[in-house]
Amino acid sequence: MISIKRILYYHELVRHGSFTRAAQSLNISQAFLSQEISRLEQELNNKLINRTTRQFSLTAFGEAFDEKINPLIREYYEVEQFAQSYEESSDGTLLVGVIPVFNRLKYYDLLTQFQRHYPNIELAFIDGVSSDLLEKVRTSEIHVSLSTPFEEYLQDPLFNHSVFLEDDLVVVMASGHPLAANPVLSLSQLAAERPMVPQKGTGEYAVVSSVFAREGFGNTCYRECSNLDIIMDQVMHHACVVFLCASVASSLKGHDIEIRPVSVPIKRTFAVSYLKRSAGIPMVRRFLEFMEQHSPTK
Repeated sequence: MISIKRILYYHELVRHGSFTRAAQSLNISQAFLSQEISRLEQELNNKLINRTTRQFSLTAFGEAFDEKINPLIREYYEVEQFAQSYEESSDGTLLVGVIPVFNRLKYYDLLTQFQRHYPNIELAFIDGVSSDLLEKVRTSEIHVSLSTPFEEYLQDPLFNHSVFLEDDLVVVMASGHPLAANPVLSLSQLAAERPMVPQKGTGEYAVVSSVFAREGFGNTCYRECSNLDIIMDQVMHHACVVFLCASVASSLKGHDIEIRPVSVPIKRTFAVSYLKRSAGIPMVRRFLEFMEQHSPTK
């Protein structure tokens, strides 16, 4: 009989492309993972991977097997979550991942309304960049993430993403900055200015770096910083211009700034991201329904 646990191990190995990273994700030793993959190959009577000293590649059978097990993996996780949540009440602590700029998006009022509506559900907030929060959702360290889903997660069959805001990225600068004289800014102007963007793993970084790369500009044409106080200090001293979401830029009251659009539209998407199997947990389901019904964009 083929071990479902070993199939799960193989799935993680293929997903991570590394014995080291897969073992860390599974919280087992690399040696044990290697042994389990070998035992799975024995059960299947087929070779799954070609091993070398430092890396591996999938055999033709290994690639076909990985494609074949994807529906099984989804079913396994759905059954597991059903068993865990069937008797679970609506009470408890809901772990919500939030990105650093979330408080600027005016959604905390909505979360306060949720807390009043469901006083038996305590909201616990974990902050981080989008990539870290989405990985915490994948590993069930948090229930939902209010962040920007990357392509990897949009294509992941285990995830659902419910968009609650799509915003334009704009350029913010001090009123006296030379670029403020332009009603619209081109990418070439911005590349020469080396604008600031939040760090790798954030939604802004992902979309800005993608657009710059697509238009033929290297990733050396911008700087990174995610601390908004530091960013605004740099902006106000004319040391830089910065890419920010229009919603965030409009919240910067009290600063003598100018906000300019970009000639090539750059959009950032914000979504509630969660595992499909987690939707069966009563408090998660109530949170998703509340966000859907009461979102300010509705």
